[in-house]
Amino acid sequence: MFQKFIKVVGLSVILLLSQIAVNPASAEEVNNDQGLDLSKLQSGEEMEKDGFKIKYYSNEDAAKKIAKDNGVSEKSVLDKLDGNKTENLNKQTMSSAKVSATATKKCATGAVAFSRPLNVTSSYKPTLDIWTELCENSSGQYVIKSIVDISIDRSYKGVSKGFNGNVTAKALNSGKTLFYNANGDFYNNKSTTAGTQLGFNTASASLSFNVSQTSNFYAYLKQSDNIILFK
Repeated sequence: MFQKFIKVVGLSVILLLSQIAVNPASAEEVNNDQGLDLSKLQSGEEMEKDGFKIKYYSNEDAAKKIAKDNGVSEKSVLDKLDGNKTENLNKQTMSSAKVSATATKKCATGAVAFSRPLNVTSSYKPTLDIWTELCENSSGQYVIKSIVDISIDRSYKGVSKGFNGNVTAKALNSGKTLFYNANGDFYNNKSTTAGTQLGFNTASASLSFNVSQTSNFYAYLKQSDNIILFK
């Protein structure tokens, strides 16, 4: 009788442990279905999803990083970011009769960077930063309203390369999906400046990068990916 009791107790424990092991997977699926809640993201905080890091910056901190990575003036970047914020404030003062049913309710005051490593080689993986403006849609979800800038942090483990190419970023599916494509050549020099820019402060933007010399080739890169905020 005592042995039967032990067997019953042991079987109960095994069943309980198996249920505990299953629950975390179920919870993860629920979180994915709920989407990526960026409304709770505070300045300086970051989240991770699908290989992307998502971090919220004040306009001032964003301007410093973009200027450093792209070889442009901090003031020019800050003026662009502040100008975009002023435009949003003006739009929010419009009467409700002039705002469509899909218009945003409110927008983040800073810039949100979606960052992804660029797999140039196994030993060199710089970081692509896509800077976005997040706004609340009619469903209360914070989605990507526009691409405000693009930058590449070319420093990786103490090594920096020059990049001559183009990066395109698009907010798709009413801002619920972010897509990017990076295409170009890396060189064994550190001199890189941002070139022609198109479509910033819209849902589709691109930026070219230029190097001063193209005689010291390192590697070619073609990479694209996307992140889904909400299905």
